[in-house]
Amino acid sequence: ASLAVIEAAYRVKLKLYATRADAGNEEAQIRVKGLHAAYEVLSNADQRALYDQRLAQRGDRSDGWRRPDGSGRPRASGSACGTW
Repeated sequence: ASLAVIEAAYRVKLKLYATRADAGNEEAQIRVKGLHAAYEVLSNADQRALYDQRLAQRGDRSDGWRRPDGSGRPRASGSACGTW
């Protein structure tokens, strides 16, 4: 995905969870942290190249990034940014 698509998806998801996170919703806070972490990697060309290289070496795109607290697997979704 292009950087513009990544940024747009990041902002949509951030709007969705930031309000809930501000209200003290712990799950939303975890998701916002995950969104920030994913955006940092995907918006940096060097980090994204390394991420893509590691995925290609593993040959498995189904696992993806884990949640910031290390629990569970991300749910499959149709979102452009591939978050939970």
